Amino acid sequence: MMKGIGRSITFKWMVWSVLLATLPITIAGINIFKVYQKDSKESITQIQKEKASLVVERISGFIREKTNILIVIARDDSLRDPNVSRLDSHLKNFLFKGDHFLEIGLLDDKGRDKFSISTYEEGIPAEQKDQSMSPLFQVVSKKQVYYGNFHYTSDGKQTVVIGVPVEKPDGRLIDVLKARVYLNPMTDMLHETRIGERGSAYVMDSMGYLIAHPKDQNVILGPFVDKVIAGEEGSVEFENLRKEKFLIVYKPIPELKWGVVVQVPAMEAYASLDELTRAGIK
Repeated sequence: MMKGIGRSITFKWMVWSVLLATLPITIAGINIFKVYQKDSKESITQIQKEKASLVVERISGFIREKTNILIVIARDDSLRDPNVSRLDSHLKNFLFKGDHFLEIGLLDDKGRDKFSISTYEEGIPAEQKDQSMSPLFQVVSKKQVYYGNFHYTSDGKQTVVIGVPVEKPDGRLIDVLKARVYLNPMTDMLHETRIGERGSAYVMDSMGYLIAHPKDQNVILGPFVDKVIAGEEGSVEFENLRKEKFLIVYKPIPELKWGVVVQVPAMEAYASLDELTRAGIK
């Protein structure tokens, strides 16, 4: 009987020893797995951030290209021609050859309308409206580039106004050159940027209006929009009203005060991580 008791105690001690030896390893393994999961999740989020950065660069590049065209025009001596007819010919030649420009005009150094031409009407001397207090003139008169708010034209075209200074060789401001740029091509850029199988990206202005988005995709809106409008950068997991979870990444376009949002279904974004988790459970 004593031998039986001894064997029982010995067996229990062996089991306890094995548990003591393997428990720390098991706990360590679980912790390592959790750390790996966390790192993997951060890596997945980082990939989406890089895609958002790509969209930001493409949109910025589009606007930068149009701005540079205006700067080149502003430096052309033809723009300083006092003859209205020749000025009309010069700007009309540009407007109907330059892609994505709908209107172009001039303000004088006092902020009064000087000349205007658009794809809708003939070039005419503009009414002498005082725009000296407008955001456009206030910014450009300080020799800075102006980017206006997103705007729909009467026929539904998405546009933004860009303004640049026209200076004399000595640097003095003589006019403000402004142009309305057609933004619809940005939607094509969003389609060209692949965000997984069901993911997409959209662009929003500082007022919360959608500037560009793939029309074949549902736009996910939530509390994170306030951060987008505020020009912040970050990521969040969001569940819509249909209980679908999404990984949302947002990034600002500072010079335009716009924001880019990338949305990917969480099931798709974390597919590889879910497989890892199931393997870990097994």
